[in-house]
Amino acid sequence: MVPDAEDKVPDVEDKVPDAEDKALSRNRFLTLRTIKVPDVEDKVPDVEAKVPDVEDKVPDAEDKVPDVEEKVSHSEDKVPDAEDKVPNVEDKVPDAEDKVADIEDKVPDGEDKVTDAEDKVTDVEDKVPDAEEKVSHSEDKVPDAEDKVPNVEDKVPDAEDKVADIEDKVPDGEDKVTDAEDKVTDVEDKVPDAEEKVSHSEDKVPDAEDKVPNVEDKVPDAEDKVADIEDKVPDGEDKVTDAEDKVTDVEDKVPDAEEK
Repeated sequence: MVPDAEDKVPDVEDKVPDAEDKALSRNRFLTLRTIKVPDVEDKVPDVEAKVPDVEDKVPDAEDKVPDVEEKVSHSEDKVPDAEDKVPNVEDKVPDAEDKVADIEDKVPDGEDKVTDAEDKVTDVEDKVPDAEEKVSHSEDKVPDAEDKVPNVEDKVPDAEDKVADIEDKVPDGEDKVTDAEDKVTDVEDKVPDAEEKVSHSEDKVPDAEDKVPNVEDKVPDAEDKVADIEDKVPDGEDKVTDAEDKVTDVEDKVPDAEEK
């Protein structure tokens, strides 16, 4: 029975590290795969920063190899004790294998999460060129804006002069407003007198209306007189013409009389 156990020791010892390594590897893999994308992105700079430190520690690890070898030798001395423990180890192998199987079952989910994370990283990387292009476009506009600054600065004095002119004109405008207000006050003061005159005129309207019939009665007589005058106009015009002719004759005779 002992030789069989001794024969199984190497196999069991070989399987145990493999099983433990698989379990640890799968566990690490699952842990890494289940990390959220933002956490991964945030930790990348930290990990990169730690790389030099890890590289610096490699020589120290190499220096420790002799110590490890010594410990291995010491462990080999413990092989007989391990052989005695083989049955217990063999009993634990199925449990370890079951744990490995569970971890392997979880790996696809972890891989899916990693794929999703990688897709998100790809999306972010795809957006980077657009962002860089926008930044470049904004930077291209800076010179134009800087070129416009002198023009704006050149216009500032003119604008200030115009403001000063407007401010100078404000007192005149205020004076004109005051004059206008004074005139309005004068007009308002005259309104009562005007209203009184209107009232007085309205009082005279009935008398004027009473006189209208008398005036209307006199209109036909006046029209008749106008007609008579119009009839006499031609006679008057003829007499004027005769008188002008006589004047002409007299004027013509004046030179002859002067010669005599």
